[in-house]
Amino acid sequence: MNKFYAKFGGVETTTPWWRPDDDRIRRWRDDLSFDLTHWYVVGNVVEKHSMTYDVDIINLNPQIPHLSSLSEVFSQMISIGFTHELLIDCAWVNHFYEKEWKPLKKIRPDNKFEKFWRGEWHTTHYQADVSKQIGEQLWYFEFNQPSVNWKKGIERNYNFIKIPLDFF
Repeated sequence: MNKFYAKFGGVETTTPWWRPDDDRIRRWRDDLSFDLTHWYVVGNVVEKHSMTYDVDIINLNPQIPHLSSLSEVFSQMISIGFTHELLIDCAWVNHFYEKEWKPLKKIRPDNKFEKFWRGEWHTTHYQADVSKQIGEQLWYFEFNQPSVNWKKGIERNYNFIKIPLDFF
């Protein structure tokens, strides 16, 4: 029997997640207990390029939020996501992607994502021009050159749509 395990942002689960759908995302959102101002749904869930297994959520704010609050929010988003059998990929960014590349600052809840599935370990390490741990479960990244995710969006002809989480 194959077992499942995943860890992201210090939050662990042994329950696999489903592909996200709008109703499941809304149920997850409705269980969050913080102000949704500045939070947006982005990525393949809204661009509809192809099927996806994660929900990309960003805090779009030129000012970095208080780090301990941001860490708590990230943990809540991921934990409640796992409860709803969703993989929530959350981050703070100083601006969102556009068709023209602009250097980007990002804070994520981890520098890697780990998963054991179908008898194998899968680990994704997040790369940037600058990366450093800035708090418990907080990693700061600077992208001075076009990032892999931006390039992927350009290749997929993304419009870089962002939908406010509270109106999703």
